Amino acid sequence: MSEQAGVEADVLPLKRVGIFGAGTAQGIELMRVSSMHPMFELAFVADEFLSGTAVRERFPGLAINVRGSFVDPDPQLVDSVDLVFCALDDADAALLIPAILKHKPDARIVDLSSWFKPADRDLFERISGKRHPAPQLVERFCYGISDRELAPIAAATCVSVPSALAQSLLIALEPLAREGVLRGRVCASALLGAPEARPMPGTCISPSVSANRPLSHPAALEVLGRLAQVTPNAAPSVEVQLVPVHAPHMQGCYATVFIELSEQLTLGTMDELLKRYYDNALFVRQLGSPPELAGVLGSNRAHFSIRVADQTLVANVALDTLGRGGAQHAIELANIMLRLPEEAGLMFAGMSQ
Repeated sequence: MSEQAGVEADVLPLKRVGIFGAGTAQGIELMRVSSMHPMFELAFVADEFLSGTAVRERFPGLAINVRGSFVDPDPQLVDSVDLVFCALDDADAALLIPAILKHKPDARIVDLSSWFKPADRDLFERISGKRHPAPQLVERFCYGISDRELAPIAAATCVSVPSALAQSLLIALEPLAREGVLRGRVCASALLGAPEARPMPGTCISPSVSANRPLSHPAALEVLGRLAQVTPNAAPSVEVQLVPVHAPHMQGCYATVFIELSEQLTLGTMDELLKRYYDNALFVRQLGSPPELAGVLGSNRAHFSIRVADQTLVANVALDTLGRGGAQHAIELANIMLRLPEEAGLMFAGMSQ
């Protein structure tokens, strides 16, 4: 064997990926990052409204990286790729994802819709006003929290990406739930910017900013569903009161979480617990002072800090809704599913770095 042949034999083949909903905010970020990923080949970008349009015409900034055109979102496209990202809105995801899995039951899917996340389905339908399109498929989706246990994600064919709101709360709550010290009431407020800044049922504050009533947001159910999965022995006796404030003029999610502790725990104890939990996490970092959005915007990173007053733990969490709260986290999950380095294609620093 020649030396050149030996070099070629050591080169890993690129993983072929495709994007459904490539014209959405999350889809555009998926195109941008996937097209620069050193181990991905972007095989297709599909969007119902942009089909037949060259990517460079609609998004000139991607002209060098993505040289093809948008295609129709046909389920049969999954036959040509190793994995697909679904960045569709809920209405389109409700139609396409069941069709994909009917066509190819073992298709690898990373989904950003709200349908396949852990939650009480009846309560979710009442709050969202939507009837679930395929409840029988929910158990096939692994919830994509990648800060601790990667094996379930690596073994899954279908993974749901945590919403930005849910992830911002779970960064503070999940370690406590796993240790069995999370009980009682959790109150949280989150300033949430694009791309999730859409008017939702709630109390209108101004034409550009709106807040939801407590427990009227599906992310609260997503959080409770996840906590029920990870709490030892039984479902947690936890109440989550979440009031997101939607602010279209900003990008990112900044959450303040107030947690009633179940026993006398010092700041040092809680600090040690969280540092131990996130010791090996690549993209979640605990700071000594409240985080700033500028430190995480444009990246897959999340920063948080804690303080304790009496029996209340206060956590501040910052992440990017297109980064850790969406498309970039979806790419991290795809890396894990495809047995690639977790950080591949994602080594972006925050804007303030």
